[in-house]
Amino acid sequence: MTGPDDASQERISDQFREEADRIDQEFESKIRDLEAKAASAKGRATERDVTPKLSPEKQTSSSSLSANRGLAFGLQLSYTLVGVPIAFFGVGWLIDRSRGGNTWQTWLGLIGFGIAVAYTITLLNRQNAQK
Repeated sequence: MTGPDDASQERISDQFREEADRIDQEFESKIRDLEAKAASAKGRATERDVTPKLSPEKQTSSSSLSANRGLAFGLQLSYTLVGVPIAFFGVGWLIDRSRGGNTWQTWLGLIGFGIAVAYTITLLNRQNAQK
């Protein structure tokens, strides 16, 4: 038994099929256009890219070298700022120990700190001049 509901359902399903077919054809044409554009762009890209590129290993080694230089420079600055005043303070301590006072370690520690700051500024200026 087919009633009015069956006929309307068939009509609606036919409309949906037609709409789905139209959307599918539109989608296929857009995909073909996109593929053509991609092929065209790929052809232009291969013509343009004639310069050799660095391998990932070489890129890593060059960036690693730069990072290592920066790390070494930072360590040099920090050891200068800390080590020189400690060394001068130690010399002052030895002098005070042998003479029985305690003024040399303070003054030599301050002089060592001044020398360390001056040398650090010199190193920073030299590094900035290289760039």
